[in-house]
Amino acid sequence: WVLPVAEPSSYMLLTLGVALCAVPLSALFQLYISFRAQSAFIWLKKLTLMWLTLAGLVVLVLWATKEAESYSRLWIGLWLLSSWLVSLSWRLMAQQVFNRLRASGYNHKHIIIVGAGRLGQAIASKIYASPWSGFEVAAFFDDDSTKIGTSLNGILVVSADELSGWLETHSVDEIWFALPLRAEPRLQQLLHALRHTTANIRYVPDRKS
Repeated sequence: WVLPVAEPSSYMLLTLGVALCAVPLSALFQLYISFRAQSAFIWLKKLTLMWLTLAGLVVLVLWATKEAESYSRLWIGLWLLSSWLVSLSWRLMAQQVFNRLRASGYNHKHIIIVGAGRLGQAIASKIYASPWSGFEVAAFFDDDSTKIGTSLNGILVVSADELSGWLETHSVDEIWFALPLRAEPRLQQLLHALRHTTANIRYVPDRKS
């Protein structure tokens, strides 16, 4: 139960198999996407679920092939636990490094916010208070004539009708929609106008409206 029974080559083969399975599972659990705007708890949860899935697959394969008795359960348990801890430590360290770089002005993403209402301004304020996220708000876009041409927290408000044309002359990485749920018809119009854009589009619904 404690001492390894299988040949060392069998342990190496098991390790290689788990490493190969970890690649598609990491993609399945979306561990390769950017987590700059999310809390560490989210990717920690996904990372843990991925390793639990891997552990389940190891148990299933060893049981199905009747090789469970050939391996030390203690070794497998410690190996999987240490692998999870190494993955966790590496991600925490990488996150700290990238947070410092973004706070220093590196690795930034330029975004625009469609909707200069309460939600849009709250998002901009949160970004301003979180320099480690690496986001920079280039402009607001809105239909409110009383806001168009003005600045909110130092960010220019542009007419939403000029959105597609504005993007042709400005470099933007992401477009964030901060519109109330009742504005769905207008949202569809704007999405149609953006059908050729290569920028990443996100929707932040205002559920309180």
